[in-house]
Amino acid sequence: PLWALLVLGAWITRRRTWLPAVLLGLALADRQPAWFVFPFVIAATLRERGGSVAWRRAAIAVVVAVLVNAPFVVAAPERAVSGILAPLLAPLVADGVGLMQFGVADRYTTALPRAAYTILALIALAALLGYLWRRPRGLAGAPLVWGLAPLWLAWRSLQNYFAFLPLFALVGDDEIAMGHEPDPPH
Repeated sequence: PLWALLVLGAWITRRRTWLPAVLLGLALADRQPAWFVFPFVIAATLRERGGSVAWRRAAIAVVVAVLVNAPFVVAAPERAVSGILAPLLAPLVADGVGLMQFGVADRYTTALPRAAYTILALIALAALLGYLWRRPRGLAGAPLVWGLAPLWLAWRSLQNYFAFLPLFALVGDDEIAMGHEPDPPH
């Protein structure tokens, strides 16, 4: 669960200068689910701190993720790339706690093709980001949860993707819990 702890660290320290970007970059380097949370953390930064801070933080996070993975890419580029793309391209067995479990188990419906689950997850992610773009205040509910919600629709929606959702919801909703509005953008 290191990726989730790093995301939580980035969120908790988000009012600082460089630390949240480094923590977020380390989370991105650690596990793929962090990439789903990434745009929502950056959107929250955009809302709270403004565009220059958000884009700088996003760039630093991506650079940190690339630097951490650079030795693996240099040592065995084909293995590094296949490991990154495995969730999308590898012939993995459908597994998890999401929508696909109903089709795989023949409980309520037949399984959809693998690509259909990927498309559903990407549509959900785009819809949530689109909603956020139109209503930036809509993020206030639980920004760390929003990025992982589309994974419930994915071909592999493993339980460990969602293990931290209750904690993400509690920590992500800190403005409401503390009874104050977020800082205005700079």
